[in-house]
Amino acid sequence: MKTKFFFAVCLLFSMALFQALAQNGKNNTGSVSYNLTAPGFFYIEVNGEFVDLLVANMTIHFVDHNNNGVMVAERYMDHQVITSEITGKTYRTNEVSLPVDGTLTYWEGILPWTGEWGSIWIMDPLGYCIDRLICDDGTVYIISYVWSQIAALNTGNGLTHYDCKVVGKN
Repeated sequence: MKTKFFFAVCLLFSMALFQALAQNGKNNTGSVSYNLTAPGFFYIEVNGEFVDLLVANMTIHFVDHNNNGVMVAERYMDHQVITSEITGKTYRTNEVSLPVDGTLTYWEGILPWTGEWGSIWIMDPLGYCIDRLICDDGTVYIISYVWSQIAALNTGNGLTHYDCKVVGKN
């Protein structure tokens, strides 16, 4: 019995290791997973009326999908508890991005992270995001938007579509 258990553990370990190594296949094709801490915000506006603004440093889990060294899609998700500095309300957040059919686009301009002229290849639009925010008063908000890196670089606001609605109370 101990021998069978040992072989089963070795088999499962081998399968897990093999898949982990397959993440970076030939010609940089595969997926890369990582965490990043970055400033983020949730703007809550319902029917044209401002409700709240949440600002926090967020730990975000990213998965970049590459084909021949070029990022073809990126997904990310985060789960946070954020207290609004404006209203004092606390929100539990759950954000998930879904890939969209973007176009690889060459962009030239002032790079915000260096302040100098530069150029980069960008997949744009980058993703469709869905945020679920649950306020401490029980109100549940759903925010959906499309994120464009080119719009963010050109105007500072990367939202090309935005919809926020109240979907109920917990």
